[in-house]
Amino acid sequence: MAEREDKFRTHRIIQIDEDIRSGIYPGIQFLMDKHGVSRRTILRDIEFLRDRYQAPIECDRRRKGYYYTDPTFAIKNVLLTEGDLFTVSTVMHLMEQYKNTPLENQFRHMMGKISELLPNQVSVDSGFLNKDISFISDPLPSIEEGVFENIFEAIKTKQVLNFDYRSVASAEYKSRVLNPYHVLCQKGNWYVFGFDQRALPSQSSGRAFASLQKANSLQEWRSHSCGSANASLPAATADAVLPIPSAGAYRIYALSRIKNIRITAEQFTIPEGFDISKEVDLSFGIWHNTGDPEEYELLFDSSLANYILEREWHKGQQMEQREDGSVYLKFSSNQKKQILSWVLGFGPAVKVLAPESLKKDVIESARKVLGRYEG
Repeated sequence: MAEREDKFRTHRIIQIDEDIRSGIYPGIQFLMDKHGVSRRTILRDIEFLRDRYQAPIECDRRRKGYYYTDPTFAIKNVLLTEGDLFTVSTVMHLMEQYKNTPLENQFRHMMGKISELLPNQVSVDSGFLNKDISFISDPLPSIEEGVFENIFEAIKTKQVLNFDYRSVASAEYKSRVLNPYHVLCQKGNWYVFGFDQRALPSQSSGRAFASLQKANSLQEWRSHSCGSANASLPAATADAVLPIPSAGAYRIYALSRIKNIRITAEQFTIPEGFDISKEVDLSFGIWHNTGDPEEYELLFDSSLANYILEREWHKGQQMEQREDGSVYLKFSSNQKKQILSWVLGFGPAVKVLAPESLKKDVIESARKVLGRYEG
């Protein structure tokens, strides 16, 4: 109840300040009628303004209302509780994981604006400051200045991007022309999904390509701003996620490996019905795998039981603990590469039950690791 009354008073104080600064010389009766409170409450509010904010309030007896002797005075109308300040100080620590991205500067700039709106004096119990909390983040790559802003601007305005890109396994940068559709962030690493007009299209896999084969109707697809004529989607491709283009390909690029980015004057159109969750399994990673999802079955050692059971690894997961303490986990995904990396991270504490292809990949990876030490 007291907290609710404080919120009402805060709102009332701000409005009284606005009325005084507007030059209407609000009187006690005017303020009582406006806020539906007693004379005593309004007088307490006026005293609060004087004591808490050192407001230079005086009463003009001729006009029967209040005014500020200093016309430039205004109270800071963002009032934070200690709980609010605790949250802010926690978020400041969390921003450390975005040190090398434009988000860091933008966030600090935003916090600076909030600080300017705060009262001149804010008393906070030192126990609320997060000096005893530490956040450990993954090592993050830096992102070239301008990349972040240009990608978001291009997505908003539907304009084609031109930039140089170096893949994780390459030493050379190659020119890319991208229609950016969506930005993803995975554990502090930033990526952009879109249609690369210069990439080589995949003709060997994917739900859309399989549907086209079944329909036996390979048509010329719109190449999204390359000037090709529009074509209707065959009925047999109803399960397709995105249409297979005649030139170019859908790609995901890491923002940290982009340089010399610029927004072109060329416009593009995002395919109707585009949904990033149909292109990327957001539960597991950012690989753009167009293949059909597979059923994954894993058995975790009892030593990891609590760790596995207390987490949701996938939205569609099935999980149960067996009598020996081990934990069975089942889910469906098309993020094969990401899942392989994740499984390997558990070492001997997990056994792959299905699919067979993942078993083989784990065995092959283990052999390669062993070979590095045996040679």
